[in-house]
Amino acid sequence: MDDDEPVPTRGNKRRTTVVNLLRENLLVPETPDLSKETEKRFKHFAAEGLARRLDSRLSHGSLIAGRRAQVDSLLQTAWYKKRFYLSHFLEERYWYFVAGYFFIVVMLGASAFLLADRTLNIVDAIFQAASCVSQSGLSTINWSAQRTSIHIMSIFLMFMGSLPFLTTVPVMLRMLSFHKQWKQNRKRERMGLATKAEQAIAAEQDLEARALRKVLGIVYGHCFCCQFLGFLLFYFDGLYNENLLAVLAEKGVSLWWHAIYLSVSSFQNNGLTLTPDSLVMFSTRPVHLLTSAFLILAGMTCFPIFTRGIATVCLKFCREKSPSWEAYCFVLEHPRRCFTHMFPATHTFWLLLVV
Repeated sequence: MDDDEPVPTRGNKRRTTVVNLLRENLLVPETPDLSKETEKRFKHFAAEGLARRLDSRLSHGSLIAGRRAQVDSLLQTAWYKKRFYLSHFLEERYWYFVAGYFFIVVMLGASAFLLADRTLNIVDAIFQAASCVSQSGLSTINWSAQRTSIHIMSIFLMFMGSLPFLTTVPVMLRMLSFHKQWKQNRKRERMGLATKAEQAIAAEQDLEARALRKVLGIVYGHCFCCQFLGFLLFYFDGLYNENLLAVLAEKGVSLWWHAIYLSVSSFQNNGLTLTPDSLVMFSTRPVHLLTSAFLILAGMTCFPIFTRGIATVCLKFCREKSPSWEAYCFVLEHPRRCFTHMFPATHTFWLLLVV
């Protein structure tokens, strides 16, 4: 087939033609820096795995010599992703993975509720587990009258469905992929097989991996500090609330457990409490109300604002050109590449104005 001949745009004939072109090496980029093993893997993956992507991404179905640079770039990117097998699988089957995850967590939570309290029926157990995981906070039973073991399991379910945990799972998977790639690169360097192109890619991977570690530190540090601060404020304010102490004593709940549970529930935007009337009894306690409002905003609506703000502050305290400084710069320059809930400066500013 001539280079100037367009590929048919409909049916299986188009895809077959693209595969044939790939197998004939018409689209393999001329990169002398690639080793023979790397080039062999490159060609194999290009021939077997990229026909569908090329079929959907090349406009008008024209595959001519003048567009070879665009195709080469696409092939390099896709071949690079192929080496991260777990990430590639999750990318292709993401929604199935998420749906299966929530289903399994809800079913396990409902089973744990049934084992902890035999008087619960299966519908209430599933509903309460789904309420905890989804952060809806709805309840079909008297939640404050439940056993402490159920309250403990509900906190675990809140964490399993929380925004910080779910959004950092892709970050951890990417770090795992980078770590595997780093070990392969080190092995090739010791054997003297690493090319200049591979060394450049490895350096960029190392910088991005350090940036991802900073993101995890920011997110989980923010979560811990906010909830710990909420616990302290709830606890010390409760010491001077005789009405609260009397209600908790009647329920057999300690003040420190009330403070922990309310802090976690507020930060996760769940809404479940250990008091029978939710926060009605705190209508005259501004510390409880303001702390709850702060945790609600910090854990959900203002979460992107806090993450970027913390990264900016950390950058100010880092020595210029140090590894940490470079990592924070990478995070702030490529926020959505590192973390889905960290926005560019302009978008973060508009979110702050809206709030």
